[in-house]
Amino acid sequence: MKTPQLISLIKRYGLILVLSLFANMIPQKVFAQVTFLESSKVTDEALYFWKADDPKPYHYGASINPHGNCMKVSNGFVFYTWYRGGWADRTLMISRKKIGEGNWVHVALPAKMSLVGGKGDTHLTTNVGICSIDGTVHLMFDHHNEDLNYIRSKKHIAFGPDSDFTADNFLPQQDYLIPGKKITSVTYPDLFNNDLGEMYFERRLGSAVGGDIIMTYYDGNTWSQESTIIKGRGSEVTQGERGFSYGSAYFINNKFYYAYSPRWAESPTRLNEGVYVMELGSRMNDKATTVDGKSYDLPIIDHAPFLIADPRSVPDNAGWAGGPQLAISPKNDIYTYIKPKGTNAYNYLRKQDETEFTEDRNKGSLGVFYGNRMYKFNLTGGNFVVTSALAGTYTWREDFRTSIGINDRKSITIMDNGVIAVVFSEALNSATVPIHCFVFQLQKEEYIPQTINFGALTQKTEGDPNFTLNAIASSGLPVSYTSSDTSIARIINSNEVQIMGVGSCDIIASQKGDGTYEEAPEALQTLVVSADISKSNQTITFSLSPDTYTWGSSDQVLNATASSGLPVQYESTNTDVAIIVDGKIQVKRMGTTTINALQLGDDTYNAAPIVGHEYTVPIRQQIIDFPIIPEVTSGDPAFTLQATSNNPDANLRFLCPNNQVAVVWDNQVRQILGAGNATITVSDTGNDYFTSAQASRTLTVQPKTHQIPSTIEAEYYTTKSGVNVTRWSNTVFYLNSWGANDFAEYTINVPEDGTYEVEVFAAAPGSTKKLKIVSGSNTLVSISLTTTPNLTNFKSTKANITLQKGIQKIKVVNEVGGFNYDKMKISGDSGGGGGDAEGVYKLVNVATGKYLGAGGSSAGPVIMRDTGDTPDRKWTFVNTNAEGVDYYNIDSQDNGILRATGNGFSPAYIIVSTGKAPPAGDTDKIWTVHHNTTDNTFSFEAKNNNRFLYHQTDGNCYNLLKGTDFVEGDPRSKWQVVGTGGPLLSSDDKSMKTSSIKLYPNPAEDNFTISFQNISKVKNVAIYNILGKLVYQNSPKSNVLEVKNIRFKAGVYLVKALSEDNQVFHSKLVIK
Repeated sequence: MKTPQLISLIKRYGLILVLSLFANMIPQKVFAQVTFLESSKVTDEALYFWKADDPKPYHYGASINPHGNCMKVSNGFVFYTWYRGGWADRTLMISRKKIGEGNWVHVALPAKMSLVGGKGDTHLTTNVGICSIDGTVHLMFDHHNEDLNYIRSKKHIAFGPDSDFTADNFLPQQDYLIPGKKITSVTYPDLFNNDLGEMYFERRLGSAVGGDIIMTYYDGNTWSQESTIIKGRGSEVTQGERGFSYGSAYFINNKFYYAYSPRWAESPTRLNEGVYVMELGSRMNDKATTVDGKSYDLPIIDHAPFLIADPRSVPDNAGWAGGPQLAISPKNDIYTYIKPKGTNAYNYLRKQDETEFTEDRNKGSLGVFYGNRMYKFNLTGGNFVVTSALAGTYTWREDFRTSIGINDRKSITIMDNGVIAVVFSEALNSATVPIHCFVFQLQKEEYIPQTINFGALTQKTEGDPNFTLNAIASSGLPVSYTSSDTSIARIINSNEVQIMGVGSCDIIASQKGDGTYEEAPEALQTLVVSADISKSNQTITFSLSPDTYTWGSSDQVLNATASSGLPVQYESTNTDVAIIVDGKIQVKRMGTTTINALQLGDDTYNAAPIVGHEYTVPIRQQIIDFPIIPEVTSGDPAFTLQATSNNPDANLRFLCPNNQVAVVWDNQVRQILGAGNATITVSDTGNDYFTSAQASRTLTVQPKTHQIPSTIEAEYYTTKSGVNVTRWSNTVFYLNSWGANDFAEYTINVPEDGTYEVEVFAAAPGSTKKLKIVSGSNTLVSISLTTTPNLTNFKSTKANITLQKGIQKIKVVNEVGGFNYDKMKISGDSGGGGGDAEGVYKLVNVATGKYLGAGGSSAGPVIMRDTGDTPDRKWTFVNTNAEGVDYYNIDSQDNGILRATGNGFSPAYIIVSTGKAPPAGDTDKIWTVHHNTTDNTFSFEAKNNNRFLYHQTDGNCYNLLKGTDFVEGDPRSKWQVVGTGGPLLSSDDKSMKTSSIKLYPNPAEDNFTISFQNISKVKNVAIYNILGKLVYQNSPKSNVLEVKNIRFKAGVYLVKALSEDNQVFHSKLVIK
């Protein structure tokens, strides 16, 4: 949460202030007044996740103090909440100090931080809020999808005497805000204030790819009812729009804003994408408004109206973690910032009175406005540095610099009305570490008032030449002019007056100001225009009928005449609505304009009085063209929906409520599930110029015939009864809600009569759960399912079934419910087929030709083999979500998933087998798969740490550091994947089968690669500069074209590819 009075520059906002102890507090350079107020040690006993005998005694990070929303500055006090060390203690603490006097006062509360699997977890932050209305202190702590843990003080304790700041004056812990309404599933709590002192509580309800943003506030007496700001889960949200919006609330200029980036469950982008901003008013409980002023009811499900920009990562499906930064000046200059993975940061700025955002790169992260400047705080070269930029600019000025001194580890900074408070921990290897606090005062720089000096205007005569205006602003900034009556005088060329007719009008001089100056008071002078008595007068006869346009009608011919017989001219006062072409009204869009008839006179006649008529263009009926969707088969590849609108600004929204048959994200059918029909609706809410509209089509999915041997995913059914297709996170589809005799039926094609091994994968916690496989009225087998820890941990159970040759249907039927069903593998006759099933692979090292084999035992090193035919040399890749990111477990068909060991293992970094079943989110057991499209090989990265599976010359496999232990492209780091289907070789993978061309890197310098995605053959590639001149062409021999040493000039280029079936594909290339 950020406000002009209270800014938390923590990592979540990209503005972590890394500080050390101040050895020398004398500033070396000063432009704005920054004053050091005090330094103090908060404690020597803060918990740090460190153990002498464990190199990683934590999940995610080692620093829990300070971390998160743990500090506030209010009413001259600094409040800091923390956990006391060491490991056996972990007590929740709240500490307070009055700035400039006294000592820190500590309160130990009857609560402590939990351990997760015996380790620390940095999700479990402490959070503090202060309500200045009633002087209460509020603490929320120890949450990661947990029931609310909440302690608050009695009234008037926050700012009372030190003697009252005791544990006795804090109320018992509770799991509710409103009595009787328990709050569950809390993650990422945040406490912040508005300008009235009311305290707001924001939290996530749900998961990383299916969660809501929930707000409530405390008014000094009671908590309000909860408001859902953004909805990313539940029955109102289709599977295609399920997601979570990672972002932050900001209180700026007496309004709340929310800046965020969604992580869609079904998007091919792995993390977050898009920069979105909504304004939420003073209470965040009614409407969400775009930066252009259009309001929508809460909660928000359709995000399209709030999109500011869609920058892309490199590669473009990587996305980024967290949400965008937002800063808004007092004059409404709106800044946003985001740093996608693999590329430079994007900056977007819309200055006051502008309507569009301008994109820039690498202009710096954002700070907080105080007065007319945006401030940032940083550590550079051993110095604490304050920098700022004038509103409406990215011109950063160094305001303050002072040398600093101690080795710090983690810090948090907030600012309240110019008071900057910093807390930070010392970098010590100990389970208890010191915490220090430093406080500064920043002097505000305000906008400077300005005035306009505008002298009287001399009287003019009709027919006089244009004349120049000469008002002067005291700021020296240029002055703008308007005329109160354009039929008498008009402003042209920014500062010239053109006489149009007889009479008087006001000429108004204005100056809007800039980042330094306030807007000037308007100045005006009266202009009097007299008739030229030496000329004759004339009049215009002009009628306009009809005066309202009918869409689809021809251009209306205008018919004005002048009494002088001189030709009449026409104008439209609003050329966005209509223009005049050859004496006819040519309509552009909905709105109102005035059609004026003019005759400017000649040597004989004065100008005629202008005659005008209002002309109305009604809102246009929007028409969406949505072609028929061809039939598909269950399990078919994803495809793109085609729809167009006559509204050029339409944001077409595709919805498919029936997520049992298909999942639609954006304009893509991402998943084709079981057989049946699904209605897909495309709609647009309309705008000021077009009505809302929608169109619907039916998607028919035919049943899939599964060729045995095969892995039959639960969702690719022929028919079903009672059960539901559900998705866990954004990974596994499964069937749940199994009632008595509920079933899912599948069509199979059996090659030969015989006995086949069936392996059923299900999550079945608790007492024994059972299902049976049925053919017609015959029960082929009854299976007692392997017990699992929970309903999202899927384990296999094997049995044998007898099948007859040919196409037939089998059912999976519930016997004892309470399980989730994922898939079944039917292997070859007598259980042989093994690696022949879809998604079961052999992994062959490119350099050595050896097959990867499982180790002989848990923690045993993997063994490279000469052949790959036995189960210990066959692997599946199981999608696993960790920290909101998709990875894979590499699972042996014989001996558990692979582990990438660290430097504490012997030998260091060796690859070993485990006895653990997938899915498992352990950081040393998850892998990122990289497809090398140039040679159709794969590389396997341990998590995302740049260490890759590598067949070393000693015969073992290690996870080695790319760029240090081996060079990019080393064949020992590359693997051939032998098999069919599944997540690596399926035609239904996440890369989509949409035809396109992609360029890497982009922006580029001299060399880049063009990849042709799902285009059968490319006949010709041409590159044009911005003027349309051909600068390069080639006829590629494969789906990858490397372009080297091109020596293009810096700029933007158009890449055009022509396929053999004469389809044209375009992409943009940027040369640095």
